[in-house]
Amino acid sequence: MDNLTKAALGGTIVLILGALAFGISNASKSNEQIVALQQQIQNDQKDRDDSRLAAMERRMEDDRRKSDEQLAALRREMANTAASASAEFEVQEAERRQLQSTIAEKVRVQDEQLDQTMSPLQKKIRDAASVGKVMHVNQDLGFVVIGAGSGDGIEQGARFNVRRKAFIVAEIEISSVENERESVANIDITKLSPGLMIEPGDDVIGYPIY
Repeated sequence: MDNLTKAALGGTIVLILGALAFGISNASKSNEQIVALQQQIQNDQKDRDDSRLAAMERRMEDDRRKSDEQLAALRREMANTAASASAEFEVQEAERRQLQSTIAEKVRVQDEQLDQTMSPLQKKIRDAASVGKVMHVNQDLGFVVIGAGSGDGIEQGARFNVRRKAFIVAEIEISSVENERESVANIDITKLSPGLMIEPGDDVIGYPIY
């Protein structure tokens, strides 16, 4: 091989090697760019995730703040309502006590006036010991239920007077003793006081009273 051919072959080899080196360099740069692009994508995704998380946290904080404000407002409203109700209750209680005092005074005066005009018999009726009270009245069937029974010494066939304040309303006769604290009695319609009828709450007293 002559010198010219060798020189040409050497130049070709140099070109080939240069091209290979250039290709390798470009491939390396491409790989680096791909890696950099992937990293950028990851960073962008992280930024978007962080942004969404921050927005979510802000919404949650706003919701919590609004809930706290609503709860505080509700508590204030309840406190105001309770205070108003308490004040109204105190006023009603004062009015009730005043009314009770007024009624008690009127009853006392009436009792004093009644006591002054009462006959000895009426005082005897008023002061007679009560064995129980009328609990239920059935005017149609003519019987009453009284709050006294075997525990109070009540026996079948016993007679009693029914008293209201200082007056005899009627006479009754025990028809059955139900238990220790309850009995049933028939109303003696022949002994009913004119214009009066037995009512729940009337006293049952001994017989005869005279």
